[in-house]
Amino acid sequence: MDSNQRHLRGNWLAYWEHEIGRSQQDARFNFKQIKLQTFSGHTNSVKSIHVLDNENSFISCSKDKTVKLWSLRSQGDGNSHVSAQWTYTGHKKSVFGVTFSDSMRLAASCDSTVHVWDPFICASVKQLDSLRHSPVTVLSAMAAPSTQLVAATTDATLKFIDLRTCSYTHEFKVSTGGAGLVRSIACSGDGRLVTVAHSSGVISVLDTRTGQLLSTWKPHEGEVLCVVWQRGGTFISSALDQTVAVWSVDDTKLKFSLRGPTEPVHLISLYGEEVITGTTANRIGVHTSVSPVSSFSSVRLRSDAFRGVLTTMAIVPLNRQLLLGADNGTIRLLC
Repeated sequence: MDSNQRHLRGNWLAYWEHEIGRSQQDARFNFKQIKLQTFSGHTNSVKSIHVLDNENSFISCSKDKTVKLWSLRSQGDGNSHVSAQWTYTGHKKSVFGVTFSDSMRLAASCDSTVHVWDPFICASVKQLDSLRHSPVTVLSAMAAPSTQLVAATTDATLKFIDLRTCSYTHEFKVSTGGAGLVRSIACSGDGRLVTVAHSSGVISVLDTRTGQLLSTWKPHEGEVLCVVWQRGGTFISSALDQTVAVWSVDDTKLKFSLRGPTEPVHLISLYGEEVITGTTANRIGVHTSVSPVSSFSSVRLRSDAFRGVLTTMAIVPLNRQLLLGADNGTIRLLC
């Protein structure tokens, strides 16, 4: 080949040699802090990253009022800096959430108002009117085949947006006052239940078919930072009180706590049976399973691999890589 831009060298070559040499039975997440790529373009803190299912692209949003679409490619020696493929500039304020609807193949981002756009043709679809609605604090797409987005507002209400018409359809109240702002929401895989975590430590579970609040309780002493659905009737929550807890929706009882992290966990991702966590002290942790006896290992991010304070994280599952966003606007791909 005349062009050697796509040739693998250095860290990339070492990574692929290691991956090819792994046994097919070895499906564990093995984090070595090897820097593969740096994505430069955001000028302020990265708030959210979403990896598209083709693993060729990902979307990020930032306090710099932009949402960017990036290409993921194996190239270089690990030191290359990649620019964004496209930048959505329709937001007027800091963008704190971005999500993607698998059934409609549309992206949505939020700066207190919701913007819907197409990442494949790089075009805006709709900016939802915010004058008649309370500011949105959290945005999430429901799993396919649903065509809906769930938006949590400042008045502790869940509003549903149908992407077929790009309009609000209905809303459900999720707290009766005193629960505080909604910090995180997680939808079950079948779309039937939504877990809502509040700043006061209160967690609510809502049935999306009836709007009925199935349960509301206060499991954490500190503010809930993150909620993720595992499977069935089980979800995981983390809070400022440094706990990572596994809950059963059926009886709102604590199944067990995941031992290990010594700082507040503000980022949780699932990789198969494993739980990958990120803390406010730049530590990446791996629980080998969602179990009270799972083994736990953690490493502090080295300054040569990652600079700044960790603000968001996303797993690239097929390649077992991590995309990490920082408060300085930089995104790093590590393995």
